[in-house]
Amino acid sequence: MKKIISLLLTVMLMATCISIPVMAEEEAGISVLLDGEYVAFDVAPTIIDGRTMVPVRAIFEALGATVDWQQEIQTVVSNKGDSNISLKINDATLYKNGEAITLDVPAQLIENRTLVPVRAISEAYGCYVDWNEWTKTVLIISDLDTTAVATVNGDAITAGYYNYILTQMESNAMQNMGLQPADFKNAWTSDIGGITLGDYIVNMAYEQCVFTKSNAQKARAEGIVLTDADKQNIDKLVKTVLAVYGEENEELLKLAGLTVNSIREFYTDNMYLEKYANNLLDETISDEGAKEYLEQNYVKAKHILISTMDMETGMPLPEDKIAAKKKLAEQILAKIRTGSNFDKLIAEYGEDPGMAQNPEGYLFTDGEMIEEFETAVKNLGVGEVSGIVESVYGFHIIKRVANGTYTEQEINQVKTLFANSVYEVLNTNMASSVMTQNNEFFLQVAPLSI
Repeated sequence: MKKIISLLLTVMLMATCISIPVMAEEEAGISVLLDGEYVAFDVAPTIIDGRTMVPVRAIFEALGATVDWQQEIQTVVSNKGDSNISLKINDATLYKNGEAITLDVPAQLIENRTLVPVRAISEAYGCYVDWNEWTKTVLIISDLDTTAVATVNGDAITAGYYNYILTQMESNAMQNMGLQPADFKNAWTSDIGGITLGDYIVNMAYEQCVFTKSNAQKARAEGIVLTDADKQNIDKLVKTVLAVYGEENEELLKLAGLTVNSIREFYTDNMYLEKYANNLLDETISDEGAKEYLEQNYVKAKHILISTMDMETGMPLPEDKIAAKKKLAEQILAKIRTGSNFDKLIAEYGEDPGMAQNPEGYLFTDGEMIEEFETAVKNLGVGEVSGIVESVYGFHIIKRVANGTYTEQEINQVKTLFANSVYEVLNTNMASSVMTQNNEFFLQVAPLSI
């Protein structure tokens, strides 16, 4: 009902493809970007069965690993830290510390060169790997928690931190544009007024990183500390995000370029930002002033919605079903007029899921609800019930209720109306920050929600 766009974190699992063996062909212009630096190859990367293959020595050494070619058994052996990797020419199995990992494409000799699948090798050493099909670039991040893609006043914005904000920006954009993931991916390079959609989203995500990080720094410098309750709220937020990824969240997080640490770091910074902003708000308008404004400018109402929309498609129901829905609404209204309990009827018939989160009713002001709903509420006295009000959502039976006691959240929402000066301070903190940016990383970022 309210015109509020939620930030939803979603992970789209890539379907497994059956690859048909084809002859190797050189793909002009394929690049490999590792932690913001391009890897130099003496032989160009090659596409085999849809997998990017690169010269073995160059990629292992770029990853900081040793490489040894054992001619007698046609096997490449590599070590990095506690990890040992071996793979044999034309054998579709990679061994990591003795554990077998099946490869889509095996290592192979082409014109006396040993080529290995760059994704499999990088992931075996714990790296995050992405592919930008528009620029033909393999993007490798050695450590999502430590690899800095930018800095703000000397503090790192890690790849995982940035990717988390990017996933939210992408989901928001998909919702605002009404696009499904496949359509959104196709729109990534479309022009939206002198800039591509993808560049716009990437830039917005970067700005949000800087905004959050710079003001969290300011909060700490001002002596703001997080309470135990704040830390518990951060824990809840992190758990909510992880729940999206299910029991095997670690693997799915990695596919999305995220880590638990990076998500926690973002929510910690965001908590500092919120506390800092609230302190600035307290200097702008008092709680009592906010309550007075609420009393004069806000109304509260409950409603029973009999929906005339198909919940799966978002399209209107057929006319015969709409007629049946209206008849049901008339029957409910008759029950109300003979003394039936309004709240019980909401629970029995109501089809607005938002009422479960707002059992006391929606508190709103001008322009926050659809016009038909808002007009009907303003024409009611406290305690009065409307007739049947029709909107694009369906048939509403509305009861205006007293505003009641205002919650802390509602008071803070009003304070934000008076917060232009607060936002000026927050934006000034961002603008005055000393920033560095790994331009190559941002040039190669591809949609993470796809």
